[in-house]
Amino acid sequence: MTEFVVGESVLVDEPISGYEALSVFFKVADERGHLAPSVVVDDTGRPVTHRDYTDRMGVAHAGAGLWAFCREPLAEAVGLPEGTHWVRDHASHLMFNGGSPFASKPHFSAQLYIQQFGSSAPQMMSPVCTAGTVSFAPDGSRICFLEERLGHLTDHNGMAKYLLWEYELALGTRRMIAGFPAPARLDFTEVAYGPDGRYIHLCDWASGTNLLVRASDGMVIQLDIRSAAVSWNPSAGVNAMIVMRPEPGTGRVNVYDYDLATEALSLRCDLRSTTGLPLRVRELSMSSAGVALVTASVGPAGVEQLRRGGVHAAAIVDIDRGTIEPALPVGFRTPGAQRRHTSPRWCDAPPPMTASRTEPAERLMAAASISSCEPDGPALAQDLVGRWLEILDGIEQAWRARRMPLSRLAQEFAQFAIGCRDLAPQAAADVLKRLDELALHHPVPRAVRSRIASPYQVWSPIGSETVAVSAAPEASVEIRGAVGRLIAATTVAAVLPAVRQFLAALQSAGRRPDQAWEWLAELSTGALFAADYTFAATAALGTIRWNLHHVDLDHSVTSYGLGLTPSRFAATLVLNGFEACTHLPERTELGRSTEKLFDVETTRDMCQGLLQRLPLPQLLASSARPRRPRGEPTEVSRPVPGARWNARESTLAQRRVFISYMREDATIVDRVVARLRAAGVDVWLDRSDVRPAADWRREIHQAIQDGVYFVACFSPRYSHTDRSYMNMELRQAVYEMQLMPFDRRWFVPVVLEPCKLPDIVFDATTRLDHLQCIDLSADWDTGVRQLIEVLTSSD
Repeated sequence: MTEFVVGESVLVDEPISGYEALSVFFKVADERGHLAPSVVVDDTGRPVTHRDYTDRMGVAHAGAGLWAFCREPLAEAVGLPEGTHWVRDHASHLMFNGGSPFASKPHFSAQLYIQQFGSSAPQMMSPVCTAGTVSFAPDGSRICFLEERLGHLTDHNGMAKYLLWEYELALGTRRMIAGFPAPARLDFTEVAYGPDGRYIHLCDWASGTNLLVRASDGMVIQLDIRSAAVSWNPSAGVNAMIVMRPEPGTGRVNVYDYDLATEALSLRCDLRSTTGLPLRVRELSMSSAGVALVTASVGPAGVEQLRRGGVHAAAIVDIDRGTIEPALPVGFRTPGAQRRHTSPRWCDAPPPMTASRTEPAERLMAAASISSCEPDGPALAQDLVGRWLEILDGIEQAWRARRMPLSRLAQEFAQFAIGCRDLAPQAAADVLKRLDELALHHPVPRAVRSRIASPYQVWSPIGSETVAVSAAPEASVEIRGAVGRLIAATTVAAVLPAVRQFLAALQSAGRRPDQAWEWLAELSTGALFAADYTFAATAALGTIRWNLHHVDLDHSVTSYGLGLTPSRFAATLVLNGFEACTHLPERTELGRSTEKLFDVETTRDMCQGLLQRLPLPQLLASSARPRRPRGEPTEVSRPVPGARWNARESTLAQRRVFISYMREDATIVDRVVARLRAAGVDVWLDRSDVRPAADWRREIHQAIQDGVYFVACFSPRYSHTDRSYMNMELRQAVYEMQLMPFDRRWFVPVVLEPCKLPDIVFDATTRLDHLQCIDLSADWDTGVRQLIEVLTSSD
């Protein structure tokens, strides 16, 4: 069931330093299962963004059988180190530190993509400078979006900075509907077709500007409404809109019905904040049933959030009852990170087309005008070609170095090459010449070349290559011990046992002495891929200690059988160590000698300093960096709208598993919850799912009542405590059990550690000790598997 989708980025606490923030982001990436800084998630929080891309927003149309995305390729997709794209977006200063592996090129920009339901191949449309939000026409035959021209070439000269484009999907063509100069200030604009497809609404939530643009000729109507949250309301007719405005001095938001034909504005309800901060709403989307979806400052209220005006997260607004509540949990389980949502969109089908037409009021039509801008100067075309050539060079280099399969980003190469050919034929000719060289040896470049020559610019996807992933070697206990000894050694006498253990481990692996550093580099790369960050970091630290301390102290140690590290293997080991350190908390101890303690921050700085002296550019250009799979999707499915929100049911805990436990058992319970969520079980946990400023007792009561199962976790902490909130939860569970059919399995007792179970009586025939317990204390893995089987069973 997919009722809506929303763009989701990661907001990290401001006091955290750049590398600490990057470490937090990696934890969030593991939690939500995607490496992109920004993804599109559905109403369960599951990403629908393709694993090789980062998405600002997305929208689906059932009739067209398509998703449309505002997206760009991840820097990691071309083989750059994990975290590169996040650093570019959120901590660009880290790119310019000496020895940083976070490259600034190729720099991608957001473009319009379509992706068929059930397909794993995104299709890029004709390129622009950078694409904004996207909208489908009601019949699904057209897509519109707003392009923004980056830089300052359009400032103060009347040339168009913003262009409204429309694509005819059946023909594969596009046309410009209207252009707007820089003073229009449309940097944060949502676009949406009207119910009959004749007009396109533009709402800039930063400035509050609201425009209607007639799709047929680009005539622009300025609405006399200043609001960050305005949307068509198709359930009330083709001329109906909803407007939300803050009420000055009260912190409330007033919701109005607006009739485009009469310009009548009538108050419908007001919304009150649940966080203590003034309520702010923006990016409004109305469903065909008249339910509002916005982003609003419903995030947790704290010092950092107060300075930001609250964390904007997706929220459902009942415009009849005047209620607002988060549509998704506003916080991640990862400490120090919160969700920030943008561009929410319903996935329901548009209302049936009628004979009625959108007819703005006569006064509005009289003031309307055709948008006009000064002709583009040649510098604009040169700027676009420069941006696109950089992308083409980056893709080509990644192909040639085999940092990625040749089928990856093939669509992008074709589209950017066509764009360059149309604006600068000679520059494109150089690119196509190099493409022809690749085409002599591989079918994918040949397919790309033929499509560049084709007059049609929307094609079926280019077939993907099968990439074999070999099993990564795992570091043995012996080599781990040897590396630890290399780190700890401070004298020549202490170095010798470390070298002997290193060589013994090497021999056990069937490798020759001259392959020692190559083998350690392979182990380090495998550890990075397998998320064994501690070993990758210590391998780098051991390498640095050997070359810069032990050998410097007495060069004769190389006669023990372990020579200096060749530069190409040193570069791999040190870069792997640097990357591993960005995943670990800075104060984690990696090793110590009698003279010094080596933590993650110290090791990272040592690695970065050494990377300035090693062939880092050649390594990044010639090989792909390890990228750990996180279960990111490739295919996009057909959304199946449900009726939960449109039926005005606002319970977030519906059909979820309620976990009852003692707070002292939180660490053990978190392990259980992680396994359940990994198996697809939707868990309700008080620490993450009680909404800010909500009545927690009422929330827990509702969650128990609506939960598909009640899991009670018992331990000695429960047995030895007379008063606890768990007792309150158990009493309600007993009451709920009495209302259920006799054969219903709902109450699931779990034993975390050996303990005596309480004497709970459900009714005259059923007691707690009559129910089969799942004992995690006897065999953890078996018990968790049994629990998952119970919670995922059909009955």
